[in-house]
Amino acid sequence: MNDLELEQAYYNTRYIVADIILRVDKTNEQLDDLLIKNNCETYAFITAHNPLSQLMPAHQNNIRHEQLSAFIKKNKLIYFEGFGEGTAGWPNETSLLILGIRKEEAIACGIKFNQKAIVFGQLKGVASLIMIQ
Repeated sequence: MNDLELEQAYYNTRYIVADIILRVDKTNEQLDDLLIKNNCETYAFITAHNPLSQLMPAHQNNIRHEQLSAFIKKNKLIYFEGFGEGTAGWPNETSLLILGIRKEEAIACGIKFNQKAIVFGQLKGVASLIMIQ
Protein backbone atom coordinates (compact mmCIF):
# COMPACT_ATOMS: atom_id res chain seq x y z
CA MET A 1 0.00 0.00 0.00
CA ASN A 2 1.49 3.37 -0.94
CA ASP A 3 1.45 6.33 1.46
CA LEU A 4 -1.65 7.93 -0.07
CA GLU A 5 -3.61 4.66 0.13
CA LEU A 6 -2.41 4.15 3.68
CA GLU A 7 -3.49 7.64 4.72
CA GLN A 8 -6.91 7.04 3.15
CA ALA A 9 -7.18 3.77 5.07
CA TYR A 10 -6.56 5.68 8.32
CA TYR A 11 -9.32 8.13 7.37
CA ASN A 12 -11.72 5.25 6.71
CA THR A 13 -10.97 3.49 10.00
CA ARG A 14 -13.50 3.63 12.82
CA TYR A 15 -11.80 4.21 16.20
CA ILE A 16 -13.97 2.52 18.82
CA VAL A 17 -14.06 2.66 22.63
CA ALA A 18 -17.16 1.12 24.26
CA ASP A 19 -20.09 2.89 22.57
CA ILE A 20 -17.97 5.78 21.25
CA ILE A 21 -17.18 5.59 17.55
CA LEU A 22 -14.61 8.18 16.56
CA ARG A 23 -14.01 9.20 12.94
CA VAL A 24 -11.27 11.45 11.57
CA ASP A 25 -12.47 14.98 10.71
CA LYS A 26 -15.65 14.52 12.78
CA THR A 27 -16.73 15.75 16.19
CA ASN A 28 -18.15 13.33 18.75
CA GLU A 29 -20.50 14.43 21.54
CA GLN A 30 -20.03 11.21 23.52
CA LEU A 31 -16.27 11.74 23.53
CA ASP A 32 -16.78 15.37 24.58
CA ASP A 33 -18.92 14.13 27.49
CA LEU A 34 -16.17 11.68 28.48
CA LEU A 35 -13.57 14.46 28.37
CA ILE A 36 -15.74 16.74 30.52
CA LYS A 37 -16.45 13.94 33.00
CA ASN A 38 -12.71 13.35 33.40
CA ASN A 39 -11.82 17.07 33.49
CA CYS A 40 -9.69 16.78 30.34
CA GLU A 41 -9.50 18.85 27.19
CA THR A 42 -7.45 16.65 24.84
CA TYR A 43 -7.22 13.05 23.74
CA ALA A 44 -5.27 10.72 21.48
CA PHE A 45 -6.12 7.34 20.01
CA ILE A 46 -2.94 5.30 19.70
CA THR A 47 -2.04 1.70 18.95
CA ALA A 48 1.23 -0.18 19.29
CA HIS A 49 0.12 -2.88 16.83
CA ASN A 50 1.73 -3.41 13.43
CA PRO A 51 4.59 -0.88 13.62
CA LEU A 52 5.09 1.21 10.49
CA SER A 53 1.90 -0.42 9.17
CA GLN A 54 3.61 -3.77 8.70
CA LEU A 55 1.54 -6.73 9.85
CA MET A 56 3.00 -8.58 12.83
CA PRO A 57 1.95 -11.84 14.52
CA ALA A 58 -0.76 -11.50 17.18
CA HIS A 59 1.54 -12.47 20.05
CA GLN A 60 4.01 -9.71 19.15
CA ASN A 61 1.20 -7.16 18.83
CA ASN A 62 -0.10 -8.24 22.26
CA ILE A 63 3.33 -7.69 23.82
CA ARG A 64 3.58 -4.26 22.17
CA HIS A 65 0.11 -3.34 23.46
CA GLU A 66 1.12 -4.30 27.01
CA GLN A 67 4.19 -2.09 26.67
CA LEU A 68 2.02 0.83 25.49
CA SER A 69 -0.40 0.29 28.41
CA ALA A 70 2.50 0.19 30.90
CA PHE A 71 3.96 3.39 29.41
CA ILE A 72 0.62 5.22 29.74
CA LYS A 73 0.09 3.94 33.30
CA LYS A 74 3.61 5.05 34.25
CA ASN A 75 2.78 8.54 33.02
CA LYS A 76 -0.44 8.49 35.08
CA LEU A 77 -2.73 9.29 32.16
CA ILE A 78 -6.39 8.33 31.99
CA TYR A 79 -7.01 5.75 29.28
CA PHE A 80 -9.61 3.38 27.91
CA GLU A 81 -9.12 0.21 25.89
CA GLY A 82 -10.52 0.22 22.38
CA PHE A 83 -9.66 -0.76 18.86
CA GLY A 84 -9.28 0.59 15.38
CA GLU A 85 -11.67 -1.14 13.01
CA GLY A 86 -9.71 -1.41 9.80
CA THR A 87 -10.95 -1.48 6.24
CA ALA A 88 -10.01 -3.40 3.10
CA GLY A 89 -9.06 -6.54 4.99
CA TRP A 90 -6.78 -4.82 7.54
CA PRO A 91 -7.23 -6.48 10.96
CA ASN A 92 -8.63 -4.61 13.95
CA GLU A 93 -5.91 -3.15 16.16
CA THR A 94 -6.20 -3.02 19.93
CA SER A 95 -5.64 0.61 20.91
CA LEU A 96 -5.89 3.11 23.73
CA LEU A 97 -7.95 6.28 23.97
CA ILE A 98 -5.76 8.47 26.16
CA LEU A 99 -7.30 11.51 27.85
CA GLY A 100 -5.46 14.66 28.90
CA ILE A 101 -2.40 13.97 26.76
CA ARG A 102 -0.71 16.94 25.08
CA LYS A 103 -0.26 16.83 21.32
CA GLU A 104 3.54 16.70 21.61
CA GLU A 105 3.30 13.79 24.08
CA ALA A 106 0.91 11.93 21.79
CA ILE A 107 3.22 12.34 18.80
CA ALA A 108 6.21 11.21 20.89
CA CYS A 109 4.22 8.15 21.99
CA GLY A 110 3.37 7.33 18.37
CA ILE A 111 7.04 7.63 17.45
CA LYS A 112 8.10 5.48 20.44
CA PHE A 113 5.80 2.70 19.24
CA ASN A 114 6.78 3.11 15.56
CA GLN A 115 3.39 4.23 14.31
CA LYS A 116 2.91 6.09 11.05
CA ALA A 117 -0.04 8.04 12.40
CA ILE A 118 -2.14 8.80 15.47
CA VAL A 119 -5.52 10.42 16.00
CA PHE A 120 -5.54 13.51 18.20
CA GLY A 121 -8.25 15.93 19.23
CA GLN A 122 -9.59 18.31 21.79
CA LEU A 123 -12.87 19.09 23.47
CA LYS A 124 -15.54 20.27 20.98
CA GLY A 125 -13.11 19.80 18.07
CA VAL A 126 -12.76 17.34 15.24
CA ALA A 127 -10.55 14.27 15.46
CA SER A 128 -7.36 14.93 13.48
CA LEU A 129 -5.16 12.38 11.78
CA ILE A 130 -1.52 13.22 12.42
CA MET A 131 0.96 11.52 10.11
CA ILE A 132 4.22 11.18 12.04
CA GLN A 133 6.55 8.77 10.20
